[in-house]
Amino acid sequence: MKKNLISSTGAVLLVMAVLTFVYVKNDANKNNEIFNANVEALADEEEGSTTTDTYAICFYESRVRVGYTYYDCVTCTKKYDEKGKGDYSKCFGK
Repeated sequence: MKKNLISSTGAVLLVMAVLTFVYVKNDANKNNEIFNANVEALADEEEGSTTTDTYAICFYESRVRVGYTYYDCVTCTKKYDEKGKGDYSKCFGK
């Protein structure tokens, strides 16, 4: 009788452990789906959207700095090997 009680208790614990593992694994998959959706949204932002509300920060003045880039506010174009300084604004449509 005691052996049957111990083996049935062990079986119940094993079933509970398996169910817990499955539940945790499914919950982790849900979190991974949310994480992947967030990563995709951020990647879409980085690639640049075609909507008109995208913009780049631009500067009216610059100084020579090799390796830097900035957007010129007057022409709204990217300038290489210069660093923007002073007042800044937004160039829309970038």
